Amino acid sequence: MLSLALPLRYFVPWTSINPEIVTPPYTSSIISFLNNVKYPPSVVYTLITLGGNHIALALFFLVNPDTLSVNNGPLLVFGGSSLFFYVTHFWMYMGIAGVLFTTGIMPKGGFGGIDFWLCYALGLVIEYALCKKYAAFKRETDRDSLWRLF
Repeated sequence: MLSLALPLRYFVPWTSINPEIVTPPYTSSIISFLNNVKYPPSVVYTLITLGGNHIALALFFLVNPDTLSVNNGPLLVFGGSSLFFYVTHFWMYMGIAGVLFTTGIMPKGGFGGIDFWLCYALGLVIEYALCKKYAAFKRETDRDSLWRLF
């Protein structure tokens, strides 16, 4: 799919909405070349996204599951309490931002780059511990408990 998408993107002008007004032109840099628009529906966008998904799936199939520790793996922990993660991560990241803002660590406009990713990783570590405790709580409840739904 990717082998079909790349020549279509480079050689066929109708794969961009208006190739003459794209700034910078899509042939000038790799970033502008890969900057595809989803709407209106684009053949190249579909081919690139499906091709990337197929490559990711192929890489996942290369991993031997016997070598992974899946008992407390992050996917199992977050997947076992996904609604809890979804609801609490909003509040948790808002709390982290509030603490960083009130202490003066985070500037008024926020921050990006490595600072953002460090805060994101900190939030995932906190969420991992919370979700692990919540999943253990869910396992201890009765099979017909409403807590098992969340």
